[in-house]
Amino acid sequence: MVKNYKTKSLEVLVQTADFKLHNVSQKGEFKWSIQLDTLLIPEAFEIDFYKNGKLQYLLATKKSVYLLDRLGRHVEGFPFQMPNKKVINSFSLFDYDKNLKYRILLSDNTGAFYLFDKKGANLKGWDPLKLSSGALEAPRHLRVRGRDFILAALDSGEVHLLNRKGEEERGFPVVLGERLVPGAFMDLKNSLSASIVSVLTASGKVESFNLNGDIGDEQLWLEGEGLEMLLDASGDGYALKGVISGKTMIGQQDLSDLCELEATDKNVQYYIFGDRNAVVVSGGKSKTLQMYVDNKNVMPEDLKASQEVGVLYSSRKNIFQIYIVINKQLRLVQLNGLK
Repeated sequence: MVKNYKTKSLEVLVQTADFKLHNVSQKGEFKWSIQLDTLLIPEAFEIDFYKNGKLQYLLATKKSVYLLDRLGRHVEGFPFQMPNKKVINSFSLFDYDKNLKYRILLSDNTGAFYLFDKKGANLKGWDPLKLSSGALEAPRHLRVRGRDFILAALDSGEVHLLNRKGEEERGFPVVLGERLVPGAFMDLKNSLSASIVSVLTASGKVESFNLNGDIGDEQLWLEGEGLEMLLDASGDGYALKGVISGKTMIGQQDLSDLCELEATDKNVQYYIFGDRNAVVVSGGKSKTLQMYVDNKNVMPEDLKASQEVGVLYSSRKNIFQIYIVINKQLRLVQLNGLK
């Protein structure tokens, strides 16, 4: 979901099987469409490229980086591609000082990381920065006591902490001895020693380390398949997902059970709304949409969704707004929250 800077209304960007990107209003109206070269990497950023208060959409596919204005038109200089037209494996956007001097970080699957300015110029020290393997997920920016860092988890299981120049911080990389699954939760404090990163290993263990590279105690959660750390969009916490004995298990941050699903082919999303958590289940063969709030399914039985949904919650009105895509149609559903 994105916001129209002019009307302040929410809009949804949807890509169809023919690689076309569609902008859909809250009323379900298609406002514009544009052809892309292949599937999108599932991340979209709104940026103020011209520093005039007007926002554009920064997107990436496996081949190109796009910048589109609110009418779906290309901004001059875009799209651009990685050197030698390499396949884009990860895509991140940083604005270190919140001054609109954007940095775009791309990597390929060999471990080559390229940092570009907002116009696509490759920056010194990242041309490329070579690490041991490709990124497990999009690297993230973090700031502790006025210092900027980039956290990069790799397919190999290494976790790197880099400064703006691409230099490795003391104590890193952290090597946990086995592969990791996507998702890394960052609990940032006012010092490197107190700031903790938690990850989930392929064997179902939650491992934690601080930003000095000191590794803490491991905790076994689940020895299963389909393991994943589900991060809340706001960064307030996480849940754990795994499949065992034909069922999907969802665990809380303290490793206690949150809910259990009969199907194993579903998309699962996790949200924290104040003191409540919500698990949203969509897609799969049945496409049945479910949302568990405080362990209770609050979704009407006839709702379906073919892909992940967007969820907003108004604590003042105690209402959920759910944006659903089914059969190329966008639908907005409002549900009363729990008392």
